[in-house]
Amino acid sequence: MDRALFRTAWQTLANGYAGTPAIVPFRRDLCCYPAVGIRLADPTGAMQPIDDFYAACPDADAPAVMAAIRAVQPMQRAYLTVAEHSDETNEVYRALGCRYDSSECLMVYDLRDHVVVAPTQQVDILTVADITTGNTADPEAMLWLSHANVSSTAMTHVAVRDGPRVLARARTLRLPDGTSYISMVFTSPQARRQGYGRDVMLALLNADAAAGVHTVVLMSSHMGIPLYRSLGFVSLCATHIYTLS
Repeated sequence: MDRALFRTAWQTLANGYAGTPAIVPFRRDLCCYPAVGIRLADPTGAMQPIDDFYAACPDADAPAVMAAIRAVQPMQRAYLTVAEHSDETNEVYRALGCRYDSSECLMVYDLRDHVVVAPTQQVDILTVADITTGNTADPEAMLWLSHANVSSTAMTHVAVRDGPRVLARARTLRLPDGTSYISMVFTSPQARRQGYGRDVMLALLNADAAAGVHTVVLMSSHMGIPLYRSLGFVSLCATHIYTLS
């Protein structure tokens, strides 16, 4: 594995959610080396506080990771994302008291090799005027659009729609270091295998390339890996996500 590329991807992953404009005002970085820790706490109480931790170090460092995390006294809602280093990684962290939640794949795409391909379907770039209808018609029933994020020049939100119905959607966050983090990729179950997921991805990759991004990072479920590989993404490692007490 290209270690420099992995470090870049891991840093982008850690900042991919907590770096969005809607979240940044409530973010505080925690000192918990060798892990990376991010605390999100809204002083108005409108958002339930949450801690996100990220650990990319070898399995042998797991006790040190957990000791550093416990030292900052995690919030009641706390999650740890770990890079898999061996077949034993999951068991190592579970033995230390982590509760397994899910696994994903960290994937990366070098945009310097990107060839612009137009989506086959119409892909809408969403604006603040689409926030209410986009949230109401979301296929996961998520409030995924916020004014701070949609109005930011660092983000692009896209969707394939059939009238008011959202068939597929996704978003990208462009970070100051020239990387971007793609997230919220979802296709309505009734609209799958028709190319809509590929279309929203093409729209985001084209937008990132036009903005000068050189490296795109995302986390994929097992089901999504074939799509991303067909677009040129490569898998860096499996990741395991845990909840902490």
